[in-house]
Amino acid sequence: MLLSHLHFLSSVSTDFPGMKDGLALLKVWLNQRQLSKGLGCFSGFLVSMLVAYLVMKRKIVKVMSGYQVLRNVLQFLATTDLSMTGISLAKDTDTCLPTLDDFHHAFEVVFVDPSGLVNLCADMTASKYHQVQFEAKYSMEILDDRMVDGFQALLMTSKPMLRTFDHVFHLKHVSKLQSACKKMQLLNELMDRGGNYVAAALPFIVSLLTRGLARRALLVAHSLPETPEWPVDTEPPKHKDVGSLMFGILFVPEFAASTLEKGPQADRPEAADFRTFWGEKSELRRFQDGSICEAVVWEASTICQKRLIPEQIVRHLLKLHADIPESSICYTGALLESVIKNGKEALGTGEEDMVSVVCSYDDLSRKLWNLEGLPLTVTAVQGVHPALRYTDVFPPIPMKPIYSFHKQVKTRHLLLPSEEKPCPAYITPLKIICHMEGSGQWPQDKEAIKRIKAAFHLQLAELLQQQHQLICRPAVTHTDVYKDGYVFRLQVAYHREPLILKEVVTPEGMLKYQDTEESQQLELETLHQPYLTSSLHGSPQVGFLRFLNLLATYDWRNSPLIVNLNAGLTDADCTEIKNKFVAARSRLPVMFIATPKDKWNSIWTQERPSAQILQRLLVLASESVRALEEQLMDPLSSQDVKIVFRPPLDLYDVLIHLNSNQIPRHLERVDRPVKSFSRGVVKNSAGAKILFPVVDYDPVQCYLQDLRVIGLTRSVDSEALFH
Repeated sequence: MLLSHLHFLSSVSTDFPGMKDGLALLKVWLNQRQLSKGLGCFSGFLVSMLVAYLVMKRKIVKVMSGYQVLRNVLQFLATTDLSMTGISLAKDTDTCLPTLDDFHHAFEVVFVDPSGLVNLCADMTASKYHQVQFEAKYSMEILDDRMVDGFQALLMTSKPMLRTFDHVFHLKHVSKLQSACKKMQLLNELMDRGGNYVAAALPFIVSLLTRGLARRALLVAHSLPETPEWPVDTEPPKHKDVGSLMFGILFVPEFAASTLEKGPQADRPEAADFRTFWGEKSELRRFQDGSICEAVVWEASTICQKRLIPEQIVRHLLKLHADIPESSICYTGALLESVIKNGKEALGTGEEDMVSVVCSYDDLSRKLWNLEGLPLTVTAVQGVHPALRYTDVFPPIPMKPIYSFHKQVKTRHLLLPSEEKPCPAYITPLKIICHMEGSGQWPQDKEAIKRIKAAFHLQLAELLQQQHQLICRPAVTHTDVYKDGYVFRLQVAYHREPLILKEVVTPEGMLKYQDTEESQQLELETLHQPYLTSSLHGSPQVGFLRFLNLLATYDWRNSPLIVNLNAGLTDADCTEIKNKFVAARSRLPVMFIATPKDKWNSIWTQERPSAQILQRLLVLASESVRALEEQLMDPLSSQDVKIVFRPPLDLYDVLIHLNSNQIPRHLERVDRPVKSFSRGVVKNSAGAKILFPVVDYDPVQCYLQDLRVIGLTRSVDSEALFH
């Protein structure tokens, strides 16, 4: 049918220049999403036939431009499911021809050619079509969003599976699908595919995973196996020569980490099917409503383990139903979890520590809300430390006094350095902004406001000690509170203070407002950081890859990065931001970021990075993306994802080596040192008063600050010195 298809497309495209342009755009769109090559792909030929179909149905007319053709095809794909309702190019209603229902009985996706005999989507899986459909829906949203450069996002930006899906995994040994076909009794499918066990098993593997992941997954997709080329005078490659298969899972965030699969009640007919599907994992459980149901409970005690429940499901189902051993599955989509999980080989100390921090913070917030004796009401309590938004690499570990017994004498080891070990443990203060109500009692002079805030800090310390027996250490600018082994730093805020700090009196006696370094810093601490804390959520690996790709590819010189948090900016706002950015580019930071609460100042990047550091950052981000994706795409290679976290030292003229015994944070190295040392503590009797621990003692940062102050260097890479 190749020649007849060619003549058909030629007749449709006659006097239709927009079709040629539209098809070029569509082919680029498919290619950027890795959908146009391989077995069962949505090829350029297939999309050409689809445009012809839409012309036949008068959904595309020959006066349309290439852009209009693109939009109409995407709209059709977004709203039409060819796996449920097929389409046909055949005009004749010949009763001898097979019906669309006949095609649906034989194929997962149906698009019939003009002859009425050939299914153009015969090799396509329903999963692959649903991925095309998902991308089309998302692309239409981008095209309809005036705040986004649709051309750049849809046609100039690649979307490999690693940056598209939350989790990915590889099936390393596709030869295992041979036994899978036997296990799943796919003899007929094998015969239809000429013995190609990869093509025969793939739709059933995806259907199995889709059912198992059920409400957790928005989409389960697979890569397209490509048959390698071979000389015509040699034997063709074997089916196993297609290499590893890759699968991607896009999650529904609300359910992805659920530990429970609740099945039907034990006396229902479908209970047997549930038990067969889940095998030995299924068990009877009584629920709070009194029902006794089949259920599967997945083992996961930490947040990290809960995020990896889909991996448990994948490994269990493939082993149970397809005889695919766990050794053949390389779950690279969550490989970066190893960097942030608990354990000696981890870069961070783990999210469970942050859960403990947040629980302690919540309790302290309640105590602040209910304090008695304050002259003004607390209107808001907002945590701004990264640990309180679950993004701290090294969340604080609770530092509590240690008790020991020797000869029945109780001794307390305080969190203070001893003479033998002068380096105290590093304790970071967790900053909390405590907003006080606006009132006529507040003065309108900036120095007087600072004195009132200092008085509040003293009073907060006194009331927390009296009413809740918390150990506090007040200061002029804050109050430190020692609670549950953590140190929380309370900072009082008055909502009009940033505006008052901007007041300037001209020589003519006129009052005007202009940003100052002090007002911007206060706005950052009391407005922007709390807003950011309340806005951040995500999935770690794909978020990190997308961040690196954005950093490396964004046109920072010519475009502002508009972060429309909570849809707080209108189309008019974005247009105004872009116009003002172009007009004032030379006076703006080299990395300009606009948000709903910071349209014009880019307060996050006012001071840094410099142009030199930004350029270095872009190079490192680009290389990091390349290195990570190479490792994550090759399941047979030795994978060392920490390579992108190790600072390169070869570019520096001078390296200063520090004494690790004087660095309290030395265990935060990417590669943990072979030898470590314990923090120094002093002994005291059990009845003695607990002294406040040393807070925020970081001699490395102090040393860096000294270097900058005395002018030995303009820019010192603290990470390089630190490591």
